[in-house]
Amino acid sequence: MNEALNAYLAEKKEWFDDQLPKLFDHASITPKLKNSMLYSIKAGGKRIRPILLFATLHSFGRDEKLGLKTALGLEMIHTYSLIHDDLPAMDNDTLRRGQPTNHVVYGDGTAVLAGDGLLTAAFQMVADDQRLDAAVRVALIGMLAKQQVRRVW
Repeated sequence: MNEALNAYLAEKKEWFDDQLPKLFDHASITPKLKNSMLYSIKAGGKRIRPILLFATLHSFGRDEKLGLKTALGLEMIHTYSLIHDDLPAMDNDTLRRGQPTNHVVYGDGTAVLAGDGLLTAAFQMVADDQRLDAAVRVALIGMLAKQQVRRVW
């Protein structure tokens, strides 16, 4: 990859790594559940989904801020899917990115609630994003929900 692309990816990844945990600063959820959500959010990853959304907006001459909440929501949905995929009822993985999986650290029940909370919060973020037209928000939520349904059906 060229240096400019690598720099762009690194800059955006760092930004998302910084912003995602801040979403929980004022969340009124139990400490154990909050810690479980943050454990997986902070586990790293390439953050490619939100970065692709920003890059797409940029390529169409649109401000990245237009997709800010949706981009954060995409990463929350991805994190939810990883938490649930690792559960004993699914893949029963005990390690992800070299670290114990969420259910190993916090228990199956808390991991399920953490994943469900991330998914629900992601939909709420998109629904509340006043920068987007209401019809766009509904369409986005519909597309995101459809993809999650495909994961389990």
